[in-house]
Amino acid sequence: MELRPVQWAVVLCCCLIGVGWPRGVARAAGTLACPYSVGQSDFELTLCSYEQGDERVGLLRIQNHDNTVGNTFAFRYSEWLQLIEVSRLAEGSQSASSGWKVTRELHETETTDPSHLVVSAGPAVRFALNSPAGASVTFVLSSADFGRFNDALDGVAAFIKDH
Repeated sequence: MELRPVQWAVVLCCCLIGVGWPRGVARAAGTLACPYSVGQSDFELTLCSYEQGDERVGLLRIQNHDNTVGNTFAFRYSEWLQLIEVSRLAEGSQSASSGWKVTRELHETETTDPSHLVVSAGPAVRFALNSPAGASVTFVLSSADFGRFNDALDGVAAFIKDH
């Protein structure tokens, strides 16, 4: 089974955080760094960078605390910039008086199990992540967590730039 670099990143990330290796896939040798993770009662959101050879990608992961349910979205640099843009747009569009409004949807590319990320603004910012073969998971990021979240978004962007 031949996998593209972005697929390797997703496979490695899933394995390192407890989802398990797909059958027939050799283990990838690369470097995973996760500068940001925030948890709530049931789920946590993690931002990571992954490097293997000349390839670098950013990863957004939402998973439950015992790592039995989760999903991951891999981003190339240009896609990571879209995540930054939509996250900051949603942060600025928060409103305690209205319900959730979709800010933007992002679709993963270059994978056999493409994830779909919906970012919404409301009393906080909501990230809903699903894929055909993976779990549907949601995480609500509070305003208090946005400083560190934005710093981590920028840090991952700087690391994966030009790769």
